[in-house]
Amino acid sequence: MAKIGVGLNVIGIVLITLVAIGWLPIAWGIEVGTLPAEFAEAFQG
Repeated sequence: MAKIGVGLNVIGIVLITLVAIGWLPIAWGIEVGTLPAEFAEAFQG
C-alpha cells in the first residue's frame, strides 16, 4: 500500500508540474523563457 501511495504522489507531482508549465502561461499570458524587467534589474544592478 505504501508503494501505491508513493506512486500516486509522484504522478501528482508530475501532473501539477505539467499543468504549471503548459497551461498557466497560456491562461495568464506569461512568456516562460523571459524574465520580468524588475527581476532582471534587481540582480544586475
